[in-house]
Amino acid sequence: MGWTAPNTALGIGCVFLSVAALSCLPMSALTKVPEARDLQGAVGRPTTILGIMQNLKAAISTGVLLQEGFYLEKNFESYFGATVVDWREKPALDFRSGYLPAFATSTPPRTIGGSKIEATFLYRAEPDKVTAVWSFVLTESSEVDFESIESLYGRDWQLALPELPSVHRKQAVATRPHGNSHIVYAGSDDRQSYEIEFRFYPNATLLTVDVALERKAHP
Repeated sequence: MGWTAPNTALGIGCVFLSVAALSCLPMSALTKVPEARDLQGAVGRPTTILGIMQNLKAAISTGVLLQEGFYLEKNFESYFGATVVDWREKPALDFRSGYLPAFATSTPPRTIGGSKIEATFLYRAEPDKVTAVWSFVLTESSEVDFESIESLYGRDWQLALPELPSVHRKQAVATRPHGNSHIVYAGSDDRQSYEIEFRFYPNATLLTVDVALERKAHP
């Protein structure tokens, strides 16, 4: 049992569960949404790339990435192990944008579990909707591969639409099954819609993660 297939109804949201519980429960079973101000202690501070991916799943499933109160340094550290925030603009009630260059206690970019990782984020509240976009970039030397993501997020993924060929972009030949893969998890309910894209290196280790979330404003 994994994430609900794209474009089907689901119930998203949960209190933080163990890794084993999160990997086996369908999203329809996760119903409670914590308030952003109560997030410290909701997840374990990650020390590996896989731990960050586990906490990212929890953040998506609970809907906290669409809460203005989530966008505080203490929550970035609790969920992603980030210790430095480079705000793109001065935070406002309806807008947050920034860059996370440093993780744990080292100087940027932080190496966690043998991989460099950096992240950018954008939160925007508009009269008719709230949106959040997160992007993570990793080097090839990661312990997280295609099987790790599929084990955590489920098998209800779809292949992303192929990118247009470009003379400026050359892709190396895959060296493992699922190398160079680009997959998407997507779904929605009456509270939020989400789309999560994972791209992989030729050796099938994680390259990038792109998350887009939207919540319609209640009339």
